[in-house]
Amino acid sequence: MAFGWMAVAETAEAQCNWSVQAVVDSSRCAASGKITASLTGPDKNNVTNLLYKLKSADGLEYPEVGNPSFENLPAGTYELMAKGVCNSQLDSSTIIVTVPGNYVAFSANGVGLRNAFRNCNTGQAKMSFFNGRKRYRVSITGWPAAYQGEKIFYTQASELVVDSLPTGNYTFILSDSCGSSASPQSVTIGELPTPTVSEMGIGFLDLIQADCNKLSMAPPSIHPTSPFYPYVNANSGFKFGVAWPGNEPAEYVSVMGTRPWLNLPAGQTMKDIYGQTINYYIKSPCGEVTILPHTVFTPSGSVFIVKNCSVDFGLDGSFGSRSTICLPISVKVKNRQTEQHWDITLYDANDWTQHGFPYGSYDISILSADSAVLYSATNYMIAPDTDNDKYTATVNPGQGIYGLDRSANIRITIKPGQVWAAGSIIELVSPATHRLKVVLPTDGGSVYEYAVTDNQQFFKPGVYTWKVTDRCGSQYITTEVKESDVYKYDWSIAEKDSCNGKILNITKNVTLNGQPKPTYYAIVRDPSGVVWNPVYVQQGPLLLQSPGEYRIGISAYPYVPDYYEVFGRTENIKFINYTPKPLAIDPNLTAGYICPQGAPNSGSIVVRAINGILQPGASYQFKLAAAGNGFTGPYLDSNYVGRFNSGSSYSLMVNQNYDVKIIDGCGASIVQTVRILDYATAQLALLDKEAYCVGDIAKLNVLQLPSTAIKYRWTFPDGSTDTLKAPIIRNLGPQDRGVYHVAISADICQDTIRGQVTLDLADFERICYSAVTDTSVNPYTAGLLGNWRAFRAYSYYGARKESDPNQQTNTRTDGTYADFITFWQKQQHGWKASQDTTRWVWTAESTLFNKKGFELENKDPLGRYNTAIYGFEDALAVAAVQNSRYREAAFEGFEDYDLSSNICETGCYTGRRFDFSSFLGMIDSTQRHTGRYSIRIAAGDTMFTSHTVTDVAGEASKPVFQTGAAVCTLPGLVLKAIKADSTVLLPPFSPLAGKKVLFSAWVKEQADCNCNGYTQNVVKLVVKKGEETFIHTILPSGNIIEGWQRYEYAADVPQGSTQLSVLFIANGTSDLYIDDIRLHPYNANMKSYVYDPMTLRMMAELDENNYATFFEYDDDGVLIRVKKETERGIKTIKETRSALVKE
Repeated sequence: MAFGWMAVAETAEAQCNWSVQAVVDSSRCAASGKITASLTGPDKNNVTNLLYKLKSADGLEYPEVGNPSFENLPAGTYELMAKGVCNSQLDSSTIIVTVPGNYVAFSANGVGLRNAFRNCNTGQAKMSFFNGRKRYRVSITGWPAAYQGEKIFYTQASELVVDSLPTGNYTFILSDSCGSSASPQSVTIGELPTPTVSEMGIGFLDLIQADCNKLSMAPPSIHPTSPFYPYVNANSGFKFGVAWPGNEPAEYVSVMGTRPWLNLPAGQTMKDIYGQTINYYIKSPCGEVTILPHTVFTPSGSVFIVKNCSVDFGLDGSFGSRSTICLPISVKVKNRQTEQHWDITLYDANDWTQHGFPYGSYDISILSADSAVLYSATNYMIAPDTDNDKYTATVNPGQGIYGLDRSANIRITIKPGQVWAAGSIIELVSPATHRLKVVLPTDGGSVYEYAVTDNQQFFKPGVYTWKVTDRCGSQYITTEVKESDVYKYDWSIAEKDSCNGKILNITKNVTLNGQPKPTYYAIVRDPSGVVWNPVYVQQGPLLLQSPGEYRIGISAYPYVPDYYEVFGRTENIKFINYTPKPLAIDPNLTAGYICPQGAPNSGSIVVRAINGILQPGASYQFKLAAAGNGFTGPYLDSNYVGRFNSGSSYSLMVNQNYDVKIIDGCGASIVQTVRILDYATAQLALLDKEAYCVGDIAKLNVLQLPSTAIKYRWTFPDGSTDTLKAPIIRNLGPQDRGVYHVAISADICQDTIRGQVTLDLADFERICYSAVTDTSVNPYTAGLLGNWRAFRAYSYYGARKESDPNQQTNTRTDGTYADFITFWQKQQHGWKASQDTTRWVWTAESTLFNKKGFELENKDPLGRYNTAIYGFEDALAVAAVQNSRYREAAFEGFEDYDLSSNICETGCYTGRRFDFSSFLGMIDSTQRHTGRYSIRIAAGDTMFTSHTVTDVAGEASKPVFQTGAAVCTLPGLVLKAIKADSTVLLPPFSPLAGKKVLFSAWVKEQADCNCNGYTQNVVKLVVKKGEETFIHTILPSGNIIEGWQRYEYAADVPQGSTQLSVLFIANGTSDLYIDDIRLHPYNANMKSYVYDPMTLRMMAELDENNYATFFEYDDDGVLIRVKKETERGIKTIKETRSALVKE
């Protein structure tokens, strides 16, 4: 046992049995919660001078008041404290209270969903609601004279479609149940144009093959970009019919997919109808009919040649407008030289192929079943190729027109009149970075075009060589993609918030061959997913109305594919995240109050608004109303500064609630309830704790007042002053007891606002003494003697009986020593260890143990030391170090400080290498590199630890037995005392002078940093040598990995040094987190271990470079995942899942 503590305490304990309890009302709006405190317990009626205090989890403090009710609270966790006097002693009770609530600021938008038909109320507008509190309210405050419908709607859904709207301009006000409203939404319902053939997409028809005299008429194929597309649904009333000229449709059916029949005129077949007119009758929901004539296309056939080298050839045929061909189809082929005939019958109009024709002159005809001529060729001369230039390669801008920057398509083409043969191979042979090989599965096609290779490379400017192999041989083709062949895109987006959403202004420059090209851009994805009918524009801004992620696409054609992302190409897409900031209040600068010496009816209210939309130079509008009237009025006052003072027209009473409606520049509004407090009686001065221990840190503060023009002047018990809002007093002692006064000068009150708070220091004294070195020690009860442990380990060196490698071996009996001498030898007076060092050689010697018997240090015959560092009350090894003495190595992961008592009468902290016990209040569980804890240094604060540097590392000694003559007359000597000095104790962390040390730690700044390294902190190693001080500034080493960055530095500790300190400074505006600190000799090698302080499972192992391997467990404690931290990030290297099958 190294050290002990003696605590002398005179802490009086209150004899009262009472506690505080609370009734909570949920916060259904932004800040509408309520906490009402009351007392419970046998002595609740004996508590007098009661005051109540509330503090939120994010540090916002509410004044200490006598009223047990706190209103207008946001959802969250609060610390509620009641304090008073009981049995003549100050006493307090604290509980944690949670105000339920999940309100998120409300936003909404309205858009036109579809325009109206002429003289018809078929327009629609869609209202979309985000967050807030249901139910939602839609109010139409502006409308055209033709609209006679409802003006107010309610819904529980996130969307509401307002139907039956005539053309005109509308204004919608969208609000939630908390009174928050979005800016007024202006929607225009336009008039649909007269339907046209192109907009309707008419003319798709199929011939019924049974007798070739009936047509199945496809409904209009209305494109998503058409203004009529919103009416393509079964219930819209949008219909169509078909008829021959001079006739009326037999029926009207929905445009949503129903196919009517149309009989051919009597005595006619399909060949008689080609080129004739069919009328489409388009009927609006209001009954208006538009006649659109359609001319029936004449089908045709085409024939291409597939040459089989010089042997023979094949025919490859296809048809256009095949759905109106009467089947079967007759193909007749005649060789004019040999008079040989081939008759081919096709029972469908699909592509067809026939091989085995000898070269020569041919007559070819193709007829439908009703004798329509589909193809005819006479004296068609077909001969084998006489050259090898059968294929060509050309370059075209290809996908560049759709937004690919500096990328072209390469087209491989066969000679005109021919098509590719099945089995042909197209292969890209250079450059080596591009790989492409295609084997053609069937005959057909004259052109194959490529934009990307098999290994997802694109054709940027450069030279490309192709190899085309067919049954006749191979041909190499070289082509060059030039800079003039590719599109070049240079574009950017400027974002601006507006009343209707986020406005995107596009700056663009698209060129081909140095010439500017038309440019189109659109929203191709919105928060709901793919936009199926993007609106492409060439000029003007885009408007984002719904919160979420958007993709904006650009191209030189009104179509933007977003599948290039699969290939790592996103230059034609930009990602925009729209997160509106709805109007809200700043709770730190919003309050109702009565200034000191003010009357109960002289209250004032200050409200500060944030977010929303304001034009430059504009201000929010504020309207004051009695509680409950904030949304609709009547209003007591209105202004643009957010300050209301009692006067002749109204009085603001103490402890009363009032509503303030805030309106931004777009008309969006919220309502906030404010309570009037009396600053003369409120507790404005604050301390972070009720009582402190000697050596603690006290943090003073002042309740946040609704002003930024504030000056503070603190007066301390010793008469000193400070002008900070929140002074910090370190290393508290008896001299710091007393009353702290603060005088506050603010623009909200004419008189000085005053407050005071009493700092109470626990009445105790700490005395640290050594239970071993103080006077005389019992070495057996102190653990210095009497514990028998292994001291040295020996190995035997000797020759084996078998030494000839050529001799046959018997593994059962061979391999024994030729001779053997036992380590322990029998002597006259007992057993004695062997001194024959040629046979028995020691290999390891244990030098230090901890109080639980675990080995802390050992050494080998070469004088090399190995060390283990234990934590968790000396129960678990937290570090293992090679080539280091115990006193030279230190590691701290902050995981086991909770194992120590946290009361003022705590004893000395012992056995820690880095001891941060004086900074317990800074240990934090919200951020950690490994484990569950790190240490947080507040912005502007400092933390340090200092250690003695030793010139010589002495060996552990033994207690000294002092003898002398007895007081009584006794023969011989008696034991007078057993003395021990510090060399019998475990050495503290004290590096050796004249050596180099290696420091390493992980650091994180709370503020987001889009940078390569943290800059708002300073980490230093300070070495003192007499009057000299060596300061080493430690810089980051490596990348920021999930917010944490490693700091590492090697520093010399000169001979004669006396002290080494590690200093951490948060010199910026961000809090600083530190974890996994280690320091050891430069030539040593440390591995450290981090355990879960609750389950004691290993959570991480840190290697010699202080990089972690993380271990994750399931709820049953089974290891399921192992992750490794590297310079490139954290990688999962192993994952295991298992389950038991239920029988």
